[in-house]
Amino acid sequence: MLRLVTAAAQHAPPHGVEFPTGAWYMRAGEKVMNFVMWLTRSGFRFYVHPPQAVLASAAAGLRPVQQKSSWPWQIVVFERAG
Repeated sequence: MLRLVTAAAQHAPPHGVEFPTGAWYMRAGEKVMNFVMWLTRSGFRFYVHPPQAVLASAAAGLRPVQQKSSWPWQIVVFERAG
């Protein structure tokens, strides 16, 4: 996720990023979902990145212009800074 946001900073805006909030229930859901995927031998994995880390990775070239949160997701629209 962090590399994706950093790469987006190098291309034309706007960019929207939707990611899970760092709430306890999302982290618990991540563990349960990944355990089920492991049991079924699926290669899919679910990750919950700290929202501050996602926003910080965009700081090199993007600035947030709109943010919206719901109970499971955070949505941020970025545009190129400068």
